[in-house]
Amino acid sequence: MLTVFSVSALLIAFLITLFCLLSLVSRIERTNGSSGAYSQSKVPYEEKSAEPDVQGTQPGQPEIKIPKKQEPEGAVSGEYYGDIRDAIRTDLEYSVEWENYTYDGNNDYIMIAVDYPVIKGEVPNIDILNGVIAKEVEYFEEYYKEYSQYMLEGEIFAVYSEGSVTYMDEEVMSVVYTETVYTDYWQDTGLFCINIDMENGVVIDNNSIMDVNNDFAVDFRIRSREQNGSISALDYMTDQEIAYYLTNAGTAIVFYTPLGMEVGINYGESFVTVTYKDYDQFLKKY
Repeated sequence: MLTVFSVSALLIAFLITLFCLLSLVSRIERTNGSSGAYSQSKVPYEEKSAEPDVQGTQPGQPEIKIPKKQEPEGAVSGEYYGDIRDAIRTDLEYSVEWENYTYDGNNDYIMIAVDYPVIKGEVPNIDILNGVIAKEVEYFEEYYKEYSQYMLEGEIFAVYSEGSVTYMDEEVMSVVYTETVYTDYWQDTGLFCINIDMENGVVIDNNSIMDVNNDFAVDFRIRSREQNGSISALDYMTDQEIAYYLTNAGTAIVFYTPLGMEVGINYGESFVTVTYKDYDQFLKKY
């Protein structure tokens, strides 16, 4: 017969599992929302992971450190892209400034911090675009609101989302959030990408950029093994599953860099990306 403690433990586990499922649905809805309302079907151009320091200790000596956004590391070079970094240009008709959000209720146990760019200059629909970028703050506020219903006294919830402008020119800008969520029960790190058509002032539907099919999935697997070595998550996936996750709104990663296109998958607690310098041959044709 189950003890009262066992029943309580099972109930808590069930609630945490339910919350995780709700969070996944929320992420998919968020991604669909940002890419759908202001998306376009054609890409307007053809050319052209250090872990955030989010720490916590067990109750008694709690400590949560809010990491500071690092300065741009300069030009990207080499065979592969590597860590997420800024690629800021100052010779364009528009520019970016940085905002740093911290949750009003931050304390020794709770921390939400988001660094995000704000577009300045003459850009169509600039307020809408900045609203889409800043929605990261709202997303994690809602995330915490849901999760806090299941938290016990003294438990830790910490989020750090670092936005990076990985590419910018006259036609396109890519914003990538490196998101880390830390709790007493799990720690997840993933990427959330926003690609913007700067000429028309619309967010590009990420699925409208690359022509992903089973052949592309095979190519992705081979390139990942060459670039990243063995990734157990990929090893256990079929080619069809890889193709699905490369196009699913909640798991797909695609953004521009000075080296080309970075393509990848969020898979639960982490992510994997592959550098495509020759990405132009994989673009969707219209």
